[in-house]
Amino acid sequence: MPKLDLTEEPTLIVVCGSSYSNTTLFYRMLALHPKMGWLSQFSMRDGSVKGRRRTWAANAYDYFLRKIFSHTWKKQTGLADTLFVPTPSESYVFFEQVFSSFGNGPISMASKEFLRNQILSEASRQKKKFFIIKQPKFHRYLTVFQELFPNLQVIHTVRDGRAVVASIFKKKHPNSARQSDCLTSFPNILDYWKEPIKNITKFKKNGGPLAVEIKYEEFCQDTHGHIRATLEKLSLEVDLFPFEKIPPFLPNTNIDSLSRLNPGCLSSIQAGLESELKQYGY
Repeated sequence: MPKLDLTEEPTLIVVCGSSYSNTTLFYRMLALHPKMGWLSQFSMRDGSVKGRRRTWAANAYDYFLRKIFSHTWKKQTGLADTLFVPTPSESYVFFEQVFSSFGNGPISMASKEFLRNQILSEASRQKKKFFIIKQPKFHRYLTVFQELFPNLQVIHTVRDGRAVVASIFKKKHPNSARQSDCLTSFPNILDYWKEPIKNITKFKKNGGPLAVEIKYEEFCQDTHGHIRATLEKLSLEVDLFPFEKIPPFLPNTNIDSLSRLNPGCLSSIQAGLESELKQYGY
C-alpha cells in the first residue's frame, strides 16, 4: 500500500459488540454529530460493490437529502424514511465482500485496499474528518482496521450477557423461550456474547485503540452524559451535537428479556458466562 498521509487521514470509528447490546442505537446517535461521516442506504451504489444495486446519481441524491433530512436514532423506520431519509447503514453487502475469506485464510491485499479506498472515498465525498461504521461482528476484524486506518478508534458496547443470550434465543425460537432449555436447543448460544468479549479484551491487551466501553445499563440511565463523554474522548465538539434529538434516558429491557426464560435455563446461562460477567461487573 502507498505510504499514508496522516495529515489527511480521517479518524475511523468502529462500533462493535455482541448482538442486542445497543450497538445500533449508539451508532445512529453518534452519527447525528454534524462532523461525523457514515454510510447510508444510498452509499456505494456506483457499481463498485458487487451485489449492491447500482443507482444513477445516488451520491448526489445522498448529498442533498442529508441536507434536507436528519435521520432518527431509532431502529425502526417507516417506508418514507427508507426511501428519502439517508440513515446510518451497516452495509452488510460491502463488508461481507471484504471479509468473506476471514477464518479461511488471510484477507487478501486487494480486499484490504478495497476496504480502505471505499471508506476514504466516502469520507472525502462527505468532507468529514471523522467516519463511523458499525456491525456487531467487527470485533473479529479489529486488527485489520488497525492496520489500514492509523487513526482508528474503537467503541465497544456491552450489555449483561444473560439478557443478550435471552434476546437471541427469543429471536431464534420465539414460541418456546419459556418451555425449552436454550443451551440444549442452541448449544453455541453463549458464544454470541463470549466471543466479542474475548476478542475485544485481547485487542485492548495488545495495545489496540479502544476509546470507550459503554455498558448498556448505564447508557440507558444517562444517554446524554455518555454521548458527551464519548465525543470528548474522540475530540469532537460537544457543543455541536443535537442533544435535543435524543432522549435523556432509555428504558432498560433486561428484566423483560430475562423473564422469558425458565429458571433452569437462566441458571445454566449464569454458570456458562460467570467469568465474563464478573469481568464487567455483572
